[in-house]
Amino acid sequence: MRKIFILLIFISSSFLSFTQTFTEFQYPKIFEINKLYPRSNIIPDHDFYKISLNGIWKFNFVQNIYDRPLDFFKIDFNDQNWIDFQVPANWELNGYGMPIYVNVPNEFDNSKFPQVPDSMNSVGSYRKQFEIPIEWENNNVFINFGAVKSCFYLWINGQFVGYSEDSKTNAEFDITHYVKYGEENTIALQIMRWSDGSYFECQDFWRISGIERDIVLYATPSTYISDYHLTALLDDQYKNGILNLNCDISSSNISENSNYKLEYFIEIPVDSVKNRFESVRTYHYSKDVTISKSKTTFSFDKQIFENIPVWSAETPTLCTLYINLIDNQGELVQQIKKQFGFRSVEMKNGLLLVNGKPIKFKGVNRHEHDPITGHVISRESMEKDVILMKECNINGVRTAHYPNDPYFYELCDKYGLYVIDEANAESHAQGYGDNSVAKKPEFIDATVARIRNMYERDKNHTCVIMWSLGNESGNGICYHKAYDWLKAKEATRPVHYERAEFEYNTDVYSVMYPDVEYIAEYAQTKREKPLIMCEYAHAMGNSCGGLSDYWDTINRYPQLQGGFIWDWVDQSFIQYDEKGTKWFAYGGDFGHPTNIRPSDKNFLINGLITSERTPNPHYFETQRVYQPITIKAIDLEKGIFEITNNLDFTNLKDAFEIFYNINAYNEKNYYYTSGNSFCIDVEPGKSKLFTINKPNCSPPYDIYFKTLVNIDKNGSELIYNRSITHSGLQFSNNQASFYVYPPQKETQISFNNKIKINTKLKKSNLIIISGDNRFIFDTLKGQLISLVVKGQEILQKPLTLNFWRAPTDNDKADGKGKRAWDQASLNQLTWKVVDLSYKTTDSLFILHLFLNGLNPLGETVFEVIQSYSITNSDDLFIENHIKTSNLVKTVAKVGLQMGLSKDFAYAKWFGLDTESYSDRYKSGLIGWHSFPIENLFFKYVRPQESGNRAKTQKLYLESNKTNIFIQFLESDFNFSIYPYTDQNIDTSKHINKLVENDYWTFNLDYKQAGIGGATCGPGARYMYLLDDPEYQFTVHLNTKEEWSDTQMLFNSKNYFPYPAHWIFKSDQNTLNQNIKSIKFKNIPHPKYSKNYQNALYDNKLAVCGDYQENWLGFQGDTMDITINLSNYDKINSLKFNFCHDPNSWVFAPQTIYYQTSNDGINYTDIVNLNNAFDPENASNIYIQLQSIVIPTNNAPFLRIIAVPIKMLPKWHSNPGEKAWIMIDEILIIK
Repeated sequence: MRKIFILLIFISSSFLSFTQTFTEFQYPKIFEINKLYPRSNIIPDHDFYKISLNGIWKFNFVQNIYDRPLDFFKIDFNDQNWIDFQVPANWELNGYGMPIYVNVPNEFDNSKFPQVPDSMNSVGSYRKQFEIPIEWENNNVFINFGAVKSCFYLWINGQFVGYSEDSKTNAEFDITHYVKYGEENTIALQIMRWSDGSYFECQDFWRISGIERDIVLYATPSTYISDYHLTALLDDQYKNGILNLNCDISSSNISENSNYKLEYFIEIPVDSVKNRFESVRTYHYSKDVTISKSKTTFSFDKQIFENIPVWSAETPTLCTLYINLIDNQGELVQQIKKQFGFRSVEMKNGLLLVNGKPIKFKGVNRHEHDPITGHVISRESMEKDVILMKECNINGVRTAHYPNDPYFYELCDKYGLYVIDEANAESHAQGYGDNSVAKKPEFIDATVARIRNMYERDKNHTCVIMWSLGNESGNGICYHKAYDWLKAKEATRPVHYERAEFEYNTDVYSVMYPDVEYIAEYAQTKREKPLIMCEYAHAMGNSCGGLSDYWDTINRYPQLQGGFIWDWVDQSFIQYDEKGTKWFAYGGDFGHPTNIRPSDKNFLINGLITSERTPNPHYFETQRVYQPITIKAIDLEKGIFEITNNLDFTNLKDAFEIFYNINAYNEKNYYYTSGNSFCIDVEPGKSKLFTINKPNCSPPYDIYFKTLVNIDKNGSELIYNRSITHSGLQFSNNQASFYVYPPQKETQISFNNKIKINTKLKKSNLIIISGDNRFIFDTLKGQLISLVVKGQEILQKPLTLNFWRAPTDNDKADGKGKRAWDQASLNQLTWKVVDLSYKTTDSLFILHLFLNGLNPLGETVFEVIQSYSITNSDDLFIENHIKTSNLVKTVAKVGLQMGLSKDFAYAKWFGLDTESYSDRYKSGLIGWHSFPIENLFFKYVRPQESGNRAKTQKLYLESNKTNIFIQFLESDFNFSIYPYTDQNIDTSKHINKLVENDYWTFNLDYKQAGIGGATCGPGARYMYLLDDPEYQFTVHLNTKEEWSDTQMLFNSKNYFPYPAHWIFKSDQNTLNQNIKSIKFKNIPHPKYSKNYQNALYDNKLAVCGDYQENWLGFQGDTMDITINLSNYDKINSLKFNFCHDPNSWVFAPQTIYYQTSNDGINYTDIVNLNNAFDPENASNIYIQLQSIVIPTNNAPFLRIIAVPIKMLPKWHSNPGEKAWIMIDEILIIK
């Protein structure tokens, strides 16, 4: 019954009406009229039989449906006043309508679901004249629309032809009886921006409209091959090919039976010379057929081909199929050519197998986007994408969240990419509950049709190894029916649907943005289905932190079969400001409708590459983590290494030639180099030891490996990535470097007896002169404000401690990131000198500073003991001992910042070459590197933290006047340098708003927090957070012209101890030492009541917006607590921290009352604490911490009553619901 029902769906929907009513776009059950049943591409290769209608059309645009032209489709309509408009093109990018970006919501008023609004529903009307060759007469004539958004009506020569929805699959119409041959014809289209189909097209991309792919007219014979289905699988041994071919033959002449011959040829490459495939084997099969009705299906017998070359993402070997239809006169009527490969896909023992082996998807999600033309993508751009993917070691792509242009699949067949082909179905705005489109029976037909459109169009592509029913649409009857239809249609490929989770209608368990611990836990138990992350490692801004942690875990467990990074390309548009400076636009930059939720702004700037197709820094991290080879040092001095083959099918000897160089250094330049190349026999998934020739030199030296696609002696490539090298490209998709260190030399500082240090105090400035060097300290602020070397001022801004960075997109989303840093006021610190002490000798000056870092309220955030030591041999040592207060949850970094003279033009360092962080550094090669300073800062689309180099051991800054050498004692370090202030970076929404200073901002950081992926997914993992209570580090700076590899030993206390009374105080900001009890009249909500008896004084600071830790919550209830204090006579007041976060239903209290008591029985009158903050004001929509100070009157008992707002206000997305009060740590004020 199920199959019959679905068949009736398609019959009724396709032939529901032959006339238009202009209401079809409002009814889910009408999604096509007169449209041909979808099929494989049969457009002829010969230009004579096809005509492109791309180019200039006449175009009319109106903002509202009611204003659209009504008779424009008539032949005699005068369109001379209409504009000339390019097709394909998006309206909104050409001045017609507003480009809108939202992620989850519909971009229109959906209050009348499933209908769309008439008001502001733009309409584009098109007209064009074209001529059909007279030679096409007596043939069939079809028109193929590649993609039209969101729906359209079609007329030919004034006659209504049909209607179509589904904006990302081809719509074909038979216009044979509508056209005139050898003379002019008129085509007219009318496109609605929104239709009921728009509820399926709520994807995370620009909501723009128009004709987005090619329009093609083509002719076929009256009797022709109308579709075909090719399956090319492997036998149980995965050696021999099994081919099945079915062909549909349609005829417009059914008055009598007609006899034809149907035949096919297959050309299979032959491995005549090792893996070179210089010749082919040709096979021929035919059968006589009789055409007796409008459409007949013919099946050829199954054919088996022995020892065929197998297609995979590693070896995309393609065969060629020719299908010929021959009439009874022996004349060739039609030929279809198709390239394909033999491969198998199956689910077995809880694993997804390709060609009998479990694969790992090193994948990426791909939206179609161009920085100028939007959703109109050129073939050149598509090929650029595929080549960049292959160069990045990507082996899989998910067409998120709609079928991509058909040409993209041809490229994936050719170059070798596994494709999860996803239907154009996302209804995220309606959620996953009862309102979900997936649960609405009236959408069953349309849902199944969209899966049908994808399947029938793409069924013959080898690269498609899995179908996807859609994305973020909930689960229910619509997707149950879609899965059943697809499985009944074809059983050779598995089906993916993330929202099915553990239900039956998905063959794999698909998850989005899990943390590493989750996937590890899943894999520790044998499961029925493998886990595949259909989205992970959200690549927004400076991102992809922890990518290598995912893959360390994936490689440990067979049932973890990889994932697809979100996503491939930044969806920005190129713009130019009034000065001609280029910048990149994102959501909201073109305006935004007032009647829907605000734009999600730069949430679509999350690609591995920019919209201009240049790699972002995290592209290179992905390239390294996805690399096909891992090389690990076993014994560096003996030259022994272990190599691991991460490929699924290919032996390394057939894939790569490995080159290595050995470079020995004399600090400034390498003076010795040697190298060699080799191939090595390592089976897929296996490891092997190998030894290189030991260098004829002493350390230090580095060993650098580079892997290239193997080219044999005859100039023909071996089998891995053969299509890449066919295109004339060789790329290094695998690199590794190792450094052999010299024996560590440690020496005490030496002094220059010829130079005497002098000091003088001039007001608050302490001046130190040592030879050609002059230092000036501001003793009030405790900062080095001037450093002159040989007459050149090095410092343009004082050297100061720094714990903040311009937040990344991930930092802004991470509860342990920006929100924690803002609560601690890390970017608003002022420094107070509590005490100082200094000592001068002829050869050594030492200054000890005891500093407090204060927030704007005057509270101590950091206590610091900092020592500056200046020697008469051009050394400066800066020792730092830092203690954080309990106001600090985490910090962004721990280090020093200064303004450096722009006379410095080059940086040379030993460490990692690429931008790198504690959780994203695999892309970096260890060694000596030198770059112009101006090239060390990457301009992300939205400016943010950038350009850090982690794991640095030595840094050398060069100017035409002097040089500076820097290292940290007993640790490596991070550095970054750029011409902007952190504040300017943080407040600039676009790169054209960055303002270059006349100095470099120079950061020397002992630690730098990880970057994680919290914009959509987990934040930085715990091991990459900076949440230690204390930090200690020493910076060594030297201004000599020459320096050595020696590690200097130094401790200022050995020469001049700082005063004994300089000790850090224990935290006095919380009540943990000053409380007896807290009584709750109402116990907090069970979800937020962990350790509620002491949660308010446990010395654990919570972060506003991160409610999983330390918060107590009251939903719709008044918070009524009584605090019994000890040491109450020393406590003047208490500070209470409430979070205000309307998007999470969390509101600061409406009213706060308090009372005090000396005995806990008799209380003073209730006092209403007048709070100037109005939580119900719509302008207070942003997350913030509200601190309320309440006096204790030096009494032992204090009662606080916090009254919530009555209900969520009208402006809230969920008005009328109960609001939460969230409270955290209570701080004392003495």
